Amino acid sequence: LTPENFQQLYRLFIISSGVKRFLKKTEFPLWYIHSKGLINSKSAQSKIEKVFDDGFQIKNDASPELKRLTRSVVKTESSIKETLQKVFMRAKQEDWLGGDQIVFRNGRSVLPLKASSKRKVKGIIQDQSATGQTAFIEPLEIIELNNQLTELRNNITEEKHRTLRELTTYFQPMSNEIQESFNILKYIDRHFTMAKLAHQIKAIRPEINKGGEIKLEKAINPLFTLADKNAVSLNLKLNNEKVLLLSGPNAGGKTVVLKSLGLYALMAQCGLYIPAKNAQLPIYTRFIADIGDRQSIEDDLSTFSAHIQNLAEIVEKADENTLILLDELGTGTDPDVGAALSRAILETLLKKNSTV
Repeated sequence: LTPENFQQLYRLFIISSGVKRFLKKTEFPLWYIHSKGLINSKSAQSKIEKVFDDGFQIKNDASPELKRLTRSVVKTESSIKETLQKVFMRAKQEDWLGGDQIVFRNGRSVLPLKASSKRKVKGIIQDQSATGQTAFIEPLEIIELNNQLTELRNNITEEKHRTLRELTTYFQPMSNEIQESFNILKYIDRHFTMAKLAHQIKAIRPEINKGGEIKLEKAINPLFTLADKNAVSLNLKLNNEKVLLLSGPNAGGKTVVLKSLGLYALMAQCGLYIPAKNAQLPIYTRFIADIGDRQSIEDDLSTFSAHIQNLAEIVEKADENTLILLDELGTGTDPDVGAALSRAILETLLKKNSTV
């Protein structure tokens, strides 16, 4: 596992223990039962805290070997700096320098020497400037120290990988428990979010009936509530009627009613509360809608052709447990033809006992 993985795992431990403390048996008996499966391991948290700092970088003392290697790096870097400083000062006195400070090239400490003086200091040419006037020399005195430093850094990288592997092995037997905690937290989070939404939109629990009746009293589309917009509430009652026809002027809210009705039905079946004074809805196994212009540019179909194609699919799929929302039925052609077509479609859907 990577440090990012362990950071996520650590958060899961923290959240799990926090939720477990919050959901007390006396105050939340039902949720307490769900929270009993949450992982709560202080030793597991401590194991991660021992390896990572607050930024989830591996600590220098995450293991005894890593601590030793880190100290060796500090010591070696100090030796390199001290040795190189002596060579630097001598080069400065002799006016060999092509720069005013020690620099790094290829991960190694080097001296910037004038090209004309690059043979004055014994060592390896690691690089040169773009103009060729400055050569970057690694003095002979620090080559072995630089080699040691490179080896130490490689060893640190390997030790960090080993530490991660060891930590991964430690948590592997807990994988099922960790997965269970994750699933429980998702479940709790989903229901807390649903409850928070219900409170925010002042919603009630809808009544699910088997008779097919629809009753909505002072229902408000939650999207308007969440957007803090004023909206006219909806009052609707359908007993055994299977077809509801809405008529009225343009921009009169017919489409909003259709979309709201579909939204209420979906919310109820998802376990969400509905912003209304009273709400009764049946169960639907299929939701189908034809709302707006369904023109397909890709197939070069006209608006009317796309509309007819969509309606044909709706008629084919519809059954007695289907809620169908149709907006501007029969538009895009001659009014008389559209009216006849609309009637034929509605009668067909009525025979299938669909709710339209």
